[in-house]
Amino acid sequence: LYDRVAETELDLSFKKDDILYVDDTLPNGNFGTWMAWQLDENAQKIQRGQIPSKY
Repeated sequence: LYDRVAETELDLSFKKDDILYVDDTLPNGNFGTWMAWQLDENAQKIQRGQIPSKY
């Protein structure tokens, strides 16, 4: 896994070693993207956005 910069305002940026929690693997019936939360070191939700299902 490597760093990813959001391409749209719906996307989630993340870096290697970030903790992501996927909560929707078929958002709006669309294949290829997932909705995920970026979590802090205490497993608290920070930000939600769209990520590619294959990365």
